[in-house]
Amino acid sequence: MLSVLLLTLPLAGPPVEADPVIPAAPSQVTVGPRADMAVVTWLNPGASSWVVEISNSYPLVAPRQVATTTTIAVVTGLQPATTYYLRVRPRSADGEFGNPSATTTFTTVGAQYPAAAPAVTVTATSTTSLALEWEKVSLAASYQVSRSASPTMQDAEVTTVENPDAVLAKLTRGTTYYTSVRALGADGEPVSDWSPVAQTATPDQVPLRVASYNVLCENCSKGKASWASRRGALVETIKGQDPDVIGLQEASQGRIPGGGTQYQDIVRRLGDPYRITDDRKGASLAVRIVYNSDRVELVAKGSTFLPKGRSKRAATWAIFEQKLTGERFFFLDTHLEPTNDKKGSNKYYNVRRRQANAVVDIIEKNNPDKLPVIAVGDYNSTKWDTPTNAPYDIMENAGYLDPLGNGYRTRGAAPGAFVENRIHTSYASYNMYRRKARNFPSHVNGSNPDYIFVSTMRVSEYETVVDIDSSGRFEGVIPSDHNMIRATVWLP
Repeated sequence: MLSVLLLTLPLAGPPVEADPVIPAAPSQVTVGPRADMAVVTWLNPGASSWVVEISNSYPLVAPRQVATTTTIAVVTGLQPATTYYLRVRPRSADGEFGNPSATTTFTTVGAQYPAAAPAVTVTATSTTSLALEWEKVSLAASYQVSRSASPTMQDAEVTTVENPDAVLAKLTRGTTYYTSVRALGADGEPVSDWSPVAQTATPDQVPLRVASYNVLCENCSKGKASWASRRGALVETIKGQDPDVIGLQEASQGRIPGGGTQYQDIVRRLGDPYRITDDRKGASLAVRIVYNSDRVELVAKGSTFLPKGRSKRAATWAIFEQKLTGERFFFLDTHLEPTNDKKGSNKYYNVRRRQANAVVDIIEKNNPDKLPVIAVGDYNSTKWDTPTNAPYDIMENAGYLDPLGNGYRTRGAAPGAFVENRIHTSYASYNMYRRKARNFPSHVNGSNPDYIFVSTMRVSEYETVVDIDSSGRFEGVIPSDHNMIRATVWLP
């Protein structure tokens, strides 16, 4: 009997696909830049083709792509003297992309032009503007100014100007900008390369240096150094502190030897860019405001006589605009009635109280826009006066604060102080024309009749200005029987 062996064979299924081979990332990418092109080579023999991605910004967003089937690519259409970012992507035969190479940075060569690129100086002229200046290029009919918020000059805004200067306005305060300039010929084509990119920031805030100085009137110098012998030292003291605005007291309006008045002599010796708000004799007696006209602009001014004591007293004020920020502030300077009469009694306490109230009224009346306030002067009242330091209390209660916190009879403490850095604040502002400077080393603050009151604002520094040796004695000529006081403030 014939036996038949039947073998059951499995049915054939669909073919199994092999996993795609993903090419490795290219290595050893090199770039040979020219002025308007670059030759790129790399190692990666395992891929079927490659795509070169290039951009003038990093990270590469929507980069330009150049495809090639060899490990070399020529990228054209580049800008001279420009930084680019480049990477290479491999691709398999079936179109699968592999990992890209590391990003390579290169800069194209500057084009050859008949004129050298301009040397540009950039200055922040305000919180929202930059000024550019450069030497005239002999072949130039005009210039292109390029501005960007990116160091790679991405999305640069380009403007054309005829003269070798430009102002970039309506910028954002506290922002870094990058600028470059090139010269164009009469046909509008470049005759120079772009200048090196300049990095300049618009300021967010600008410090304001304010001061107060009782300069000792010329006819008050009996028994002390004459005005002629000390005016040089006094002017150098002011210059050394570089104030934007300073209030002077006892700047006599009487005629001095040599002609003019004491306050005119001070301003003349300070020289440019210092100006006085009001040069009229009698306008504010011996109380005057002097300012640096390069940094602040005088907007308004005025003077008012105070309630009378034994002598006529005044307050003078001004509204200024800080040129770099465009911000305005109210500045007042005054000199109240002296503390005591010749017998030592405090009979003028109530006079000073009325005068301080008048100062507050002057500020409120002439500052309707509620600008930041700086009120300086010789208030002729200290924390040791009895029954109180009335002018101090009146100013503080009106919202005009002492950054030193030099409250009544305080010694080691400074309640309410908000100054950030103190310089010689333990020295008294009234030196009595003694060679040994009056110092209270165990106190935070000295005994001061002179003040810098401010409305709410940052005060980064406060200094009682004394030129002393290691033993605490004044060096050279003592400029006045008061020490200048100076603060660095920041308008809110």
